[in-house]
Amino acid sequence: LDYHIPSPWNHNNVPFVPYDFQQSLLYKFRSKHDLIINKARQMGISTILRFYALERLINEKNVEVVLMTHNAMMGKHWIKSFVYSYEDLVSRTAVRSLVEDIPALPLTSKAISKLDELVFENGSRLRTITHPNEMHSYSCDLLLIEEAAHLNDDIDVVLKQITPNMKSQGQIIISSTPRKRDAFWDLWSGSERGETNFEPIIITWYMHPNRDAAWFREQTSALSPNIINSEFLCKHQT
Repeated sequence: LDYHIPSPWNHNNVPFVPYDFQQSLLYKFRSKHDLIINKARQMGISTILRFYALERLINEKNVEVVLMTHNAMMGKHWIKSFVYSYEDLVSRTAVRSLVEDIPALPLTSKAISKLDELVFENGSRLRTITHPNEMHSYSCDLLLIEEAAHLNDDIDVVLKQITPNMKSQGQIIISSTPRKRDAFWDLWSGSERGETNFEPIIITWYMHPNRDAAWFREQTSALSPNIINSEFLCKHQT
């Protein structure tokens, strides 16, 4: 699909053309395998996750998508960006020829900032949560855990609590920039060794086609080795 994203400078949406590594990641998402992503910062991974969730919500009926974040503000920001992208998607006639019967999203822009869920006319729904206990009363087709290294609870505890609520063909995608040698890092390392059901994916700074050694030196010249390791090299801090 031809996606646009909200512009940070004005009220218009701007075209989003994925780079090769982002497009490859979207193909991985569509495999519906459980994935864990160790990512450098500012690589557009959250945007790709949002578009993948949007695809499923508008193309499948009665899909339950849950986004788990470490704070409510992050979840509301995610929903706000999601709504703007969706509204742009359905407003352009070129898209209408690609997707038949796009489900309506009954929503006024004034209500966006108060939302923690979106419900479509086709029965699909997006929810945002900050704690696994919030999933106790419903099942889930797609669970997205954003910045898992920042969760208040260890990721292994979260997964134990959430797994019973996943549907039989449910998909879990965990993504984070690493921090210390914590539960996220242990799960990532175990996945690299083939000890979990998660397929490991690493997204480092140099995968971006517009970033080279000169860019890296400029960006990291005033940073500590720990910050460089986690935010650029996808390594845990010491």
